[in-house]
Amino acid sequence: MPPRIQALGTSPSGNGNAAHPGTPSGPSSPNFRSGAEPFRLEPLSAERYRIEFSASTEFRAKLEQARELVSHSVPSGDIALVLERALDELIARELKRRTGAGKPRKRRELQPGSRHVPVDVERLVRERDGSQCTFHDAEGRRCTERRFLTIEHRDPFARGGPPTVENLCLWCSSHNAYTARQVFGAAFIAKKRAARSEAKQGPASQSDVFDKVLGALCHNGFTKREAKPVVDALRQEGAAPELVPLLRAALDRLTPTRA
Repeated sequence: MPPRIQALGTSPSGNGNAAHPGTPSGPSSPNFRSGAEPFRLEPLSAERYRIEFSASTEFRAKLEQARELVSHSVPSGDIALVLERALDELIARELKRRTGAGKPRKRRELQPGSRHVPVDVERLVRERDGSQCTFHDAEGRRCTERRFLTIEHRDPFARGGPPTVENLCLWCSSHNAYTARQVFGAAFIAKKRAARSEAKQGPASQSDVFDKVLGALCHNGFTKREAKPVVDALRQEGAAPELVPLLRAALDRLTPTRA
């Protein structure tokens, strides 16, 4: 009978994000993500961990196939060794995709208005930032998030910031959104998100539009208690169920209360 999927790994998995008082933070634990199954990570010693998680039938079948394929190089069939080899391959592939193979190559000329970040520049930024969010709070504490990172412009691209090593950095999704709100304002970001959502999802029902406006307002700093009465009032007044104009009208009413 195949062994239970409860492996002793050789290295820790993930590095959670310590929340900083007064600032937003990314996911607070390596064990959880919205919509994902939790897993258990238990240190047994300085060099060994117990990892437990639930897996699908398809995962079990793939794991058994992998153990069969590497049976000559991993005759024990040790699940931890098999998964570590798979992770080595995945990490190498993703690093190559993000930062290139490390071989000199001709850099393509950037087109005016292009957001493209050259691979060699991205590699230098990731090495300099240690693959960790670089956001610092008011007390100088650095965000510890190492997942959901993106290359971002310190001097925003929308304001002409160049894709240089000096102007680029790593931010987690939460601090990227926080910084954007600080630079452009919550109202502007809410409008941009709403416009992208409308373009991506297409026309929505009247009820859906008002619900989306309420969600966008709450996502960008307004409490449900202060946003819902405004959205309900617009609904009762017969405001046109068009996402961006409706959101703009709600923001016009809400913004003075937050000044």
